[in-house]
Amino acid sequence: MRQALQGYSVRQQALSLNLSNTDTPNYKRMDVGFEEQLRAKAKLTEPSPMTLTDVRHMPFAGPAAFSPAVSIDRSTTLRRDGNNIDIDQEMSKVSQNEIGYNAATQFLSGRFAMLKYVIADGGGS
Repeated sequence: MRQALQGYSVRQQALSLNLSNTDTPNYKRMDVGFEEQLRAKAKLTEPSPMTLTDVRHMPFAGPAAFSPAVSIDRSTTLRRDGNNIDIDQEMSKVSQNEIGYNAATQFLSGRFAMLKYVIADGGGS
């Protein structure tokens, strides 16, 4: 989840730059892709160096490098001045990014609440 939040944050920065350069001649929009990288990381293909003591345990592959990929769309031009920003499309992407970020933070918040419960109240017998 930390890496998902990092990806959403980098994407928000790129979208903010796009919006702030709506009227800049020859500016080309940027986008950030990280979902495929997260999906690939979620698939653990190599056995873990840790010992699994129960079939229900999840293998641990260890931390892997994560870097959201920033790309620049140089293939299109929407206006005579060379700019390719469509403000409506960018605002839609900002909304989508915000929804993803909020979902990730709510997931983490639920996890922390569960841990807090286990530490504070769930340990008593």
